[in-house]
Amino acid sequence: MGYSMEFKVNPQHLEVVIQIQIEKGKELKEAVARWTKISELCKEHQLDKILAIMEFDGFYGAETKFNLVKKASGFGWDPGYRLAVVVQNDQQYAEMLFTQTAMDNMGYQMKLFKNPRKGRKWLLG
Repeated sequence: MGYSMEFKVNPQHLEVVIQIQIEKGKELKEAVARWTKISELCKEHQLDKILAIMEFDGFYGAETKFNLVKKASGFGWDPGYRLAVVVQNDQQYAEMLFTQTAMDNMGYQMKLFKNPRKGRKWLLG
């Protein structure tokens, strides 16, 4: 598996820490698996706010990012979810701006942060 994920259920939100090693040829499949699991956890715990702290080893191509957003409703992602994504690496942060724009254009609530505290503040504000 190209990733590890830990989660904590808080009263108002789900917090996930994801470490990702991007494996060529498996990028979309593994991303769909991760976000499907997060969506299932939200439904199980009746939460609609997610703080995702992500660390990447490697980069996703624009096509993979776009296809992931296009498939979101198919793996249970709800437009009512509010997602704060924390990426502390400057280069990865810049790469994720495309995903934020695509999510916004498809009607999903996602905002990118470099700092977990700021992400949590936006998420719960």
